[in-house]
Amino acid sequence: MGVLSCCVKCGSLCAGKYTSAGCPNNTPVRVIEELPVRRAQSIEAEEADLVTGDIILVHCTHEFGKMAQILDHTCWDHVAMIVRTDEAAVALRIKDIASKPLPTDVAEYTAEASGVHSKYQDPQMSYSAPKAGGVELLEAVGVGTFSYPLEECLVARGFKYKYTMIRKLIHGPTGRRGLDAEATAKVHEAVSLLWGRPYEKNIMESLGAILRGGDPAQGRHVDKSKEALDSIFCSELVAEIYQRAGLLKEEDLNSNEVLPRMFQPGGAIDDRLSGTEYRLGSELLLVGPSGPSRDHLERRRDELFGGQAPLPQAAERP
Repeated sequence: MGVLSCCVKCGSLCAGKYTSAGCPNNTPVRVIEELPVRRAQSIEAEEADLVTGDIILVHCTHEFGKMAQILDHTCWDHVAMIVRTDEAAVALRIKDIASKPLPTDVAEYTAEASGVHSKYQDPQMSYSAPKAGGVELLEAVGVGTFSYPLEECLVARGFKYKYTMIRKLIHGPTGRRGLDAEATAKVHEAVSLLWGRPYEKNIMESLGAILRGGDPAQGRHVDKSKEALDSIFCSELVAEIYQRAGLLKEEDLNSNEVLPRMFQPGGAIDDRLSGTEYRLGSELLLVGPSGPSRDHLERRRDELFGGQAPLPQAAERP
């Protein structure tokens, strides 16, 4: 925790610019606020247009996220991916959940705090059953690799996820949204294969990608034996899924070399996709620290967890 605390303390010098270090959880981040992107008015309305392969960039308020923001000079410290379930995927997901249920943890972060606070006592999330046409958020976080109903996941994360921005996957030649049937099936198989994998146990594997600096060069040959998937960090998971779907090459990129910022507009993933038929675009700020989407999520948190006894002072926890 010493390194984390030091990074967060130093990062407070840039507080409110691209990092949330030293700021209340609801403090706007200038770099994100200045982006020329559309702001969502309703999560439910936006879900209708989301497809498997869409990217979710996240700005987090936990200490590891703040450290990543500072070390990698980015406002995006976490990345996840949209999965839209069809009937075949639902059958797989039922088996997945039976083997390892979705974690029920709820992030105890409130708007005005800096760090971990709660106004509920031991809140637990109960997720809806998988359904055909459902929209899920696939991510690797501390509790492991799972795919959650999107809105319910955002309710559970609360102000831990200060900003979530969607980048939509588009088939360039046709303008079609998302993947073809074969690639989509490969995604669903990969989600099932990686279900429940623990978060990266070797912290130097995830930090090493940051500390090496720069983006992995294209056209080189990589040693795939260095790409272990027994434990996975967030951008490693999304890159691996993109490789299995045929969007990113395997031979010149190890998935554990990929960082969240590489999925941002103009980043390394855009460069790699430029040689394919696909591209990421149509950025949409789904949730920010304020606005209709945030208000909706906070109301849902109160509805779901408000009946539980509040903590006396919502005191900050170590």
